[in-house]
Amino acid sequence: MMKSDSVLTMLQERADEAASDAALRLQQARSVQKAAHEQLQMLVQVQDEYHARLKSQMQHGVSLSALRNFQQFIAKVETAIDGQQERVKAADVRTQTASRAWQDKQRESQSYATLIQRQHQQALQQERRREQLLSDDYALQAARRRSH
Repeated sequence: MMKSDSVLTMLQERADEAASDAALRLQQARSVQKAAHEQLQMLVQVQDEYHARLKSQMQHGVSLSALRNFQQFIAKVETAIDGQQERVKAADVRTQTASRAWQDKQRESQSYATLIQRQHQQALQQERRREQLLSDDYALQAARRRSH
C-alpha cells in the first residue's frame, strides 16, 4: 500500500505541475487572444472613421486625387483587417486548444487525488477490520478464560 501510495502521490504532483503549466499557457493564449481582438476592433474603428470622413468630404466636394488617397488608404485598412481576422481566428483556436489541455490536466490531477483518497479509505477499512478481529479475538479469549 505504501509504495503504491507514494507512486500515486508522485503522479499526482506531476499532474498538478502539468496542470499549472497548462494554466499558464492558457493565460498566455487568452492574453494574445485579447490583444488580437482589440487590434481588430481598432482597425475596424479606423475603417469606420475613414468611411465617415470620405462620406463627409464627398458631401462637401473632394478632388479626384483626395478620393484616390482615401480609397487607397481604406483598401490598406481592409487588407489589414483581413489579416487581423486571420490572426484572431488563430488566437481563438490556440485559446480553445489551451483550454482543453488545461481541463484535461485538471481532470488527470483530480483522478489521481480520487485514487489516493480511495486507497486511503481502503487502508482505513482494512485497519478497522484488523482492529475488529483483534477485539473479537480478545473478547473470545476472555470469555474462554472465564468459562475455565
